[in-house]
Amino acid sequence: MVTVREDMKDGCCWSVMTREDINVWTDPWVPGLINNKPEKTDDEESTNVKVKELIIQEEHRWDENKMQQLFNQIEVTKIMEIHLPKGNTDDSADKLLWPHHPKGEFSSKSFLKTMNDRKRSTSTNSVFPWKKFWNVKNIPPRIQIFLWRLLKNGLPVAQSTRKHIHGINDNCSLCDRSVESTEHPFLTCQTTQVILFASHLSLRTGEQPNISIPDYIKQWLEEGEDYAKLKMVACFWWAIWKIVNVVVFNKERCCINSVIKEAMYWYNMEVTVDETETMPTESDYLESSKDSWEPPNENRIKINFDGAAGPKGYACGAVTRDNVDAFHRSVNRYFTYCTAVEPETYMLAVELAKRKAFRNIVIQGDSLVDINALKHRQYKPNWCIQ
Repeated sequence: MVTVREDMKDGCCWSVMTREDINVWTDPWVPGLINNKPEKTDDEESTNVKVKELIIQEEHRWDENKMQQLFNQIEVTKIMEIHLPKGNTDDSADKLLWPHHPKGEFSSKSFLKTMNDRKRSTSTNSVFPWKKFWNVKNIPPRIQIFLWRLLKNGLPVAQSTRKHIHGINDNCSLCDRSVESTEHPFLTCQTTQVILFASHLSLRTGEQPNISIPDYIKQWLEEGEDYAKLKMVACFWWAIWKIVNVVVFNKERCCINSVIKEAMYWYNMEVTVDETETMPTESDYLESSKDSWEPPNENRIKINFDGAAGPKGYACGAVTRDNVDAFHRSVNRYFTYCTAVEPETYMLAVELAKRKAFRNIVIQGDSLVDINALKHRQYKPNWCIQ
């Protein structure tokens, strides 16, 4: 019993009755949050705040304005869901409950069942669909390897590093409010929750604190098709991990907009290339060429690019139009030095698409060398795109 005492404490939760002795930071009293309690702030004046101080006694309701000053919005929402009993009776004393039992009563049977459920939810070796995971082809390879390391607890987070290097700070480098465990920077960190909510998925990881990273990934793998949700969150987690390292090693501040831009850059990257595909020749393109410009499909943007060389230097440009031939944006660039103009033009088109946040695009040019270099890995021109 002594060896599992901490597990028992983690599973308990106070019922809010008299509210006299419940500390808002150290006692578990908010069902649905990590460890059933809010994340502690750095404000020393609020260290000994009791639950009763969060209640307007005369009106018998929660003081939402005061809670907004102490907690984040997810924590405030969970607290507002707690029912406040009226009146004082013999049974109105604060009680420590076991929420895993319907009646809140602790039993060895309920405890063993809870521990077995936790063991099953945290084990990825036997039940995780690894074959399906590795068959996902639209995630950039380096990010897929990163996900594998994350699932295997192989990332050098501060909590793991401190076991080998004593004396280092193991607090989260983004929020500095909790220990940087394997899952904290990607699910429970307040900065991460803001970033994930700002994504196109509007993911609220704080509302489901009992769902682990393997659970999320398994859920998105089951959806199948193009695995768009899995790819997007994987790119956001990758960008978050990169900014964690930037904050730690370069001592820079976390810019949420930069993290989102980095994630969307990787999400919009095309990674499906068929290496066995036969490269078309110039004759193939000439035979299939059209005499006039053709619009893209609906909800797509076509970017036409071209470059030229002259006695005064080199220039390139790109133009964007939609399916109804409506002009959106153009951009050009001049060079006073010798360069591979057509590849520079392609990069100009890509930069334009990124800057305007175009997701579904068709890039069209007239350089067979560039097209083969971009579509076929086995084609090796005398330049490269970095």
